[in-house]
Amino acid sequence: MSSISVYFNKMVNICARVGAMSNASQQINLVQNDTGPKLRFTIKDCEGDIIGSGVSAVLFHLAPFCGSKTNCGHEATSGVDVANGIYDYCLSGGDISGVGTYYGEVEIIYDSGKVETAFEPVRIAVRATNKAC
Repeated sequence: MSSISVYFNKMVNICARVGAMSNASQQINLVQNDTGPKLRFTIKDCEGDIIGSGVSAVLFHLAPFCGSKTNCGHEATSGVDVANGIYDYCLSGGDISGVGTYYGEVEIIYDSGKVETAFEPVRIAVRATNKAC
């Protein structure tokens, strides 16, 4: 499981930072067509405070570099520990079917209906599977 901290400003202005595996300069490495890994998100504001209430949904949008979204229809995450701002995204078939660089965006929808998206995407490197025929 990879841990990703997502920082949001509590206001309309986004002061967002996504840190993959506790360091924004690192990337998540996955293997083509895998569906087992979960991506875990901790939702925090810019001051590092947990956003544990007032959120109706956390979505994860995944797309290859310069490509169209691959996870249409199943972007929702599941709340693991909502009070502490922790959510999981489970990969589905087709999410990482191609080899290369993918980017994931974390979006939160507040109870008020307002939407906020983290400015920095999560970078995901996908290598080819080495399975024989």
